[in-house]
Amino acid sequence: MGKKGYQEAMRVASSAAWDLDWTRAAAAYEKALTEQEDDAQALTGLALAMMETGREDEALSIYQRITQIVPNDPLPYEKIADIYLVRGNKRDAANAYLDVAELYHNRDDSEQAVEYWQKAIALNPDLPKAHMRLASVFSQRKDINQAVVHFVEVARLLQKFEQKKKAEDALQRALSLDPTSQLARNAVDDLRRERPIGRTPGFEEVETVEPATSMKRITDDDADVDVFDDEEKYRTPIDEAAWKAMGTLAEMVFSGEVPSKAQEPLLQAMDLHQVGDADGAIERYTRAHQVGLGHPALRLNMGILNHYVGNHRDSVGVLQELIEIPDYTLAGRIVMGMAYDALGDSAQASEQLLHALYLADRTVNSQVDEAGYQRLLASLSERQPDQLEDISQGLIVFLNDSLWRKKLEDALGGYAAQGKSSYVTNLIELIVEGGRPVLAEIMQRVDHYVENDMIEMASQEAHYAIEKSPDYLPAHKRIADILVTMGHTQEAAEKVNYVAETYMLRGNDEKAADLFAEVLEIWPADMDARRRVIDMLKTQKRSSETLRHYLELADLYRRMADTTSAQSIYEEALEYTRKNSRDSPKVVAILKALADIEVQRFNWRKALEYYEEIIKQAPDDEDATLSVVDLYFQQGSAAQAVASLDDYMRQCITRGQPQRILPILEEQVRKHSGQIQLRLRLAQVYIRQNRTSDAIVQLNEIGDMQIEAGQYEAATQTIKRIISLNPPDTEQYRQLLSQLESNSL
Repeated sequence: MGKKGYQEAMRVASSAAWDLDWTRAAAAYEKALTEQEDDAQALTGLALAMMETGREDEALSIYQRITQIVPNDPLPYEKIADIYLVRGNKRDAANAYLDVAELYHNRDDSEQAVEYWQKAIALNPDLPKAHMRLASVFSQRKDINQAVVHFVEVARLLQKFEQKKKAEDALQRALSLDPTSQLARNAVDDLRRERPIGRTPGFEEVETVEPATSMKRITDDDADVDVFDDEEKYRTPIDEAAWKAMGTLAEMVFSGEVPSKAQEPLLQAMDLHQVGDADGAIERYTRAHQVGLGHPALRLNMGILNHYVGNHRDSVGVLQELIEIPDYTLAGRIVMGMAYDALGDSAQASEQLLHALYLADRTVNSQVDEAGYQRLLASLSERQPDQLEDISQGLIVFLNDSLWRKKLEDALGGYAAQGKSSYVTNLIELIVEGGRPVLAEIMQRVDHYVENDMIEMASQEAHYAIEKSPDYLPAHKRIADILVTMGHTQEAAEKVNYVAETYMLRGNDEKAADLFAEVLEIWPADMDARRRVIDMLKTQKRSSETLRHYLELADLYRRMADTTSAQSIYEEALEYTRKNSRDSPKVVAILKALADIEVQRFNWRKALEYYEEIIKQAPDDEDATLSVVDLYFQQGSAAQAVASLDDYMRQCITRGQPQRILPILEEQVRKHSGQIQLRLRLAQVYIRQNRTSDAIVQLNEIGDMQIEAGQYEAATQTIKRIISLNPPDTEQYRQLLSQLESNSL
């Protein structure tokens, strides 16, 4: 049977769900699953049917299976929590809500995440990770009272798990936010006196007996919560590596892994390191190393500190042995690069720092421009010393920054949003600009003047930058921006073209394409220029941007009322997407535009073809579905229109969105008031929602239309349906029914 069997089974299941016949729906969903075993849509429908028929155990098993198939979808976890709550199992429900919260947290949706963390701890207050997450979010929101409450709860639970040091850290975080907090002070006193920290009011213990797995999960997962987890995002790579190395050394001391003769100098070195006495720390680290402690964590800290006190050759000598150890590679290469730069060896400095940038990129991003890094590393030998110095200085500024992750995420995220897979050349240019202190200061002044509408001053500063460095293209670009602000669009376009051509000569076609595209923002109606940009972007395989320019070009033709040219561009774009892109939203946009053109030409059949293709691409696209319904009605194909609408409403039920059905039906009845089948469906929904009077209004309209059309038998059934709803004027309907049955109308 295959695909057809699956589709037929899903059609039957949806129809049964629409009729609230959950037993039949379950059987059909199970049949669909014999054709496609791990189909998430069929499993979701089957789980819902199990719930509706009171078979929670089976529903739970299915929802758990769905989490394995679509692990990033919060819906099955929410349903799992609902089932646990029905059973009175608060702890497992809390764990399910915690899973939901973490999924939203990973999507950077803090509002939803906070809602589910709070649901989790309302059911089970003993979840350190949820409290830690909430404390961090409330700290960022400056909601100090709430942040302190959750930090204290973290401390209480870490104390319970015998994690006293981490509990102290949590309380210090609380006191750093509010040194006067009595709640935090009381908790500190309890911890020091080795008394259990009291529960915060509102977080009472859950009085339910739960399966052993629930407590095991809490013990295994939550006891390891890191109070400083979010703070690591705001350390430089060097500080982060040094901090972790210090932690490793401390754990070695406590576990007895440090030779006895090395313990005292090591502890002294760590104390001196923490208070900033670099010379003293180096002397004691060296002594610990000499008496038998050769761990890489110790050597890393020696290498870092030697650089900071000016012992650059010693720093390089120590770190060269470490850069192949993954935990220390990034920081090691950055410090080596800084040391080589201080020694005046720009070739070695730029090579080490570029390797470090590549590693940082891989740390932050799932996909990196491997080929771009290889090309740039290979080209270093061909560059002049002053160019290598610029690269080194820029990379030192960029990487030795507490916001290095965010800077990389923003820069590379911007390139990804533009559909670029090759970005290293642009990134290095951005970094070099930040590493030329004199030029960077000039450009900052330019931006300041522009922001404050001091355009003439901004122009003078930008020209001053060009005097300093005639080949400094960012300054030329700023002048073009200023010209646009002054309204000199033609001069601005010429300047941008000049900059773009220069980038092409330098071999940076990607940057050139960006700038040629910017010319179009200044002169959007330049069709030939847009064609040139499209061809360049296609060559560079930047499909997302290519599609955007196709759409803008076609839109320009439509605004000029040249629908023939617009259609030709849209069709070309559609052909391009089928070969080069999986950008479904843009494909849908193209199909909608083509459908709209055919509608304007009254070519209903072709428009329907496009809309049906949209629905295949995006089955939940409501606008496309309703457009299909309208087109069928305009063609006089009422039965097909209603069938299409029925299919969509069944999908709404299967996706768990039954609330969409009523407004859709009400709107359709307003638009097509003479369609009995639409009114009949609306009446059925009203009856299910116990809106009897509204249902009677619709049935009354249906009866009138049937009588007017001479459909007396159908009208008889409609009046009987109205009478079964017990309307206030039942007697009048009985009289009408009598007349219909006696054929006296």
